[in-house]
Amino acid sequence: MGPSAAAVAWHPWREGEGLHTGVMLNAMHSTVGRTGHSGEAHFWTAEAIPRVGYRWFPLDDRGLFIDPWLGVGFLAQVGTPDAVGGETYLEPLLQPLATVHIGWRPR
Repeated sequence: MGPSAAAVAWHPWREGEGLHTGVMLNAMHSTVGRTGHSGEAHFWTAEAIPRVGYRWFPLDDRGLFIDPWLGVGFLAQVGTPDAVGGETYLEPLLQPLATVHIGWRPR
C-alpha cells in the first residue's frame, strides 16, 4: 500500500475565496538507504498537518484558482526501522510545510 491522505478545509466566505483553514492526515511509507552502504530500511509515518491558506480566483469566470498555504506537520514514526550502515533513520517531530495549489473549479 502506498501513501494515503485525507484533508478537510473550512472556507468561511462565499464562493470559497479568501482565507481558509484546515487539517490534513497522512500515512506515508518510506524507504531509506545510505550512500556507500548496502541494504535499506522501511517504515511508516503518520502525520497531522494543521494549515492556513488563501484561495484566489484571478479570472472573472472564477474557475481557475490559486491557493497558497502554510502548515506544520506533526509526525509520528510507526516503529523503528532497521539500521543501514550502523545508522538508524528517525523522523523529526515537526515539519514546516508551504505549497501552492493551482486548480480549476467547474462552474
